[in-house]
Amino acid sequence: MEYFAKAMKCKFCQEPLELINTVKENQKELASVLQMKCSKCLLINDVSSGPSHLSTDGDRYRYDINCQAALASLHTGLGHSHIKIFLNIMDVPVLSSITYKKHEREMGKVAEIVARDSCEKAAKIERQLTIENATEPQNKTVDFFIPGNNSNNVKDEVIVRIMGSIDMGYSGRGNGNTYYSANGYSSMIGAQSGLILSYDTTNRICRKCDTGHPKDDYDCRQNFYGSAKAMEVHSAVKLYISAIWQSASHSVLKLSDKNHTSKRVKNMLYKIQKNQDPDKELTKDSIAYLHRCFCYAVAQNTNNIAALTEAVKNIPYHAFNKHDNCGSWCGFKKSPETYKHKSVLGGFKSSVLFQTLTSAFEKLANNSQQFASGASTQANESVNSIMARNAPKSVCYSVSESCDFRYGCTVLQKNEGESYLAQVMRTNSMPVGENLNKLITQTEKIANKRKIIRKSPQFKQIRREQKKMRSQLRFRREATEVNTYESNIGLFDDESHKENSPSTSGFSKTADILQIAVKSSNRTFSHYIKPSRQISVHASESNGLTSHGEELFYHGRKVPAVSLSVALRNLLIFLTDFKKPCIFVAHNCPFDAPRLLRAMKKENMIKDF
Repeated sequence: MEYFAKAMKCKFCQEPLELINTVKENQKELASVLQMKCSKCLLINDVSSGPSHLSTDGDRYRYDINCQAALASLHTGLGHSHIKIFLNIMDVPVLSSITYKKHEREMGKVAEIVARDSCEKAAKIERQLTIENATEPQNKTVDFFIPGNNSNNVKDEVIVRIMGSIDMGYSGRGNGNTYYSANGYSSMIGAQSGLILSYDTTNRICRKCDTGHPKDDYDCRQNFYGSAKAMEVHSAVKLYISAIWQSASHSVLKLSDKNHTSKRVKNMLYKIQKNQDPDKELTKDSIAYLHRCFCYAVAQNTNNIAALTEAVKNIPYHAFNKHDNCGSWCGFKKSPETYKHKSVLGGFKSSVLFQTLTSAFEKLANNSQQFASGASTQANESVNSIMARNAPKSVCYSVSESCDFRYGCTVLQKNEGESYLAQVMRTNSMPVGENLNKLITQTEKIANKRKIIRKSPQFKQIRREQKKMRSQLRFRREATEVNTYESNIGLFDDESHKENSPSTSGFSKTADILQIAVKSSNRTFSHYIKPSRQISVHASESNGLTSHGEELFYHGRKVPAVSLSVALRNLLIFLTDFKKPCIFVAHNCPFDAPRLLRAMKKENMIKDF
């Protein structure tokens, strides 16, 4: 409004313009140009509703509001169709698909430039932190990270060996051997800073190329011709090995991810439970306890190989109530008389299980140098999660530059937080509004609070207990339910479902059953039953049955009828021929079931059925 108010002056005589003198409105997507007549000099003025800037390619001016809409779509995971629906519901003019794509390309390329600058800045931060913490892990000397130099005086031209993690994400759904994504993206995150140092995108398909456009006409992003499964190796080589060969002579040291190692430990324990646990002491809870002990050992002894080795070796001894080598963390050391295991009541007892666990954890301990660093790709998974919001897997953005632009925004969101939006806008010579600044402040404040809370032991304990309670509740409910969802449900069942439809002489609970009709696949059963009382008028209108004495008529035509006992015995014979359990499915079960059960009880045939 401030911009619009300042623009409401005649360019020729400086007289204030009035909206009532608007001659015409030219729509420029989300922006407008009003042609207003000056009441003094009577000349026509063009007044824009918002500021504009020169596009990055310098061919024309673009309105800021249209570029802001494109940046917002990249940040929130929306595409042109979503923006179009959103604005139409608000009764706001929309951007055409061509105009939207032009503005998306402009803001996306600016975001990529800012993302590369952010990665360079993050690499410098990671280098400095590595120099300051050059003795971690403890089995590595300063010379390992800074060859031939002292960490107290490292020049800018000296190459420093840093530690980072890499992981691949895909824009399509699937996992393992089922990956068939057109696009993949990977990031290298520094272990010390937690920031993205470099990133790469791989694209197997380009829509423009597939339709025969020459590559000179557009920005083709197709850069990979292998399978989706080969993308991760390709990106790892590109981000790590190739860069090192170009800049340094030292080799790459591969460390194990602590989360993957943790998962393998749990799988190992389940194998032991299956084959080497004669007394069945390894329950689900006790396996979770041993797994938790291993995770605690890694977390408490990160970068200390000697201490980690001893801690991992001691896990079986602690679980079997042998506390000679336990540290100060052990409750037995504090109160030997009253100490009891909370998760494994009384501790394990089996000597066979003790030898098996001791051997397994000793092998782990002997390879502790591989996971002592506590290296993790969890930060990379966090980046992939952000990307899944910026480019949902249910929508295909990967056959154009759009997916690359969205990953550039993802990298910036990880490194800079929400403030990257303001950086991109300033880089593109666009003013940053008050509402955006307020959003950035609020979002970062909430993120910092959430980060502090989630790192606290109390939060982790509550989360673990709530997960356990949810699992218990699910198991209790599933135990009381029949199978409702599984592969091929009902296809190979031994049970046979029968449709049952009895007709009665009235609507009271004591009314006679006049007909029992059952159908199963191609087989049917139907018996009319002699009435013992008069059929009510309302029942006759409903089922068409009338009676005269013990004779039964259906729509005025006499039908053969038998006694109730004969009908039930013939029904039992009909069901017995199936030679497997049968289930009745009634049309109106609340009405039919009680009357059928009452008839069976009357004839003393409940046990037979």
